[in-house]
Amino acid sequence: MVEVNATIFIQMAHFLIAWFFLDRYLLRPMVKFIDQEETVINDYQKALQKEALAIEQEVSAQKKFWKNQHIQLQKESPAYNINTVLSYSAIVCPMIPEMNKADKELLIERTKKAIVKQVKHD
Repeated sequence: MVEVNATIFIQMAHFLIAWFFLDRYLLRPMVKFIDQEETVINDYQKALQKEALAIEQEVSAQKKFWKNQHIQLQKESPAYNINTVLSYSAIVCPMIPEMNKADKELLIERTKKAIVKQVKHD
């Protein structure tokens, strides 16, 4: 059987003193620090959610704006029926009946250069 003597009471006193100091100077500050970190993380998460919502709303507003601009452009632009497209090598030119003289000459010059380049390499 266990004898009850002074050493048991001394060990209990040492344990209680150690528990007191560990709790006061180690455990409580650690718990307080962990709680502060959780608070900071939660605040950042809330701020991030607010920013994500704001960005989503901004993107939605921009999409709506561009959709409205596209519709307005379709309403106000003249009706061209450009179905035929000429292409040779890297030159792509839609068939537009109204071209000024400078544009026609530029197109002809680029076409000549592309043809000459293609013929020389083949």
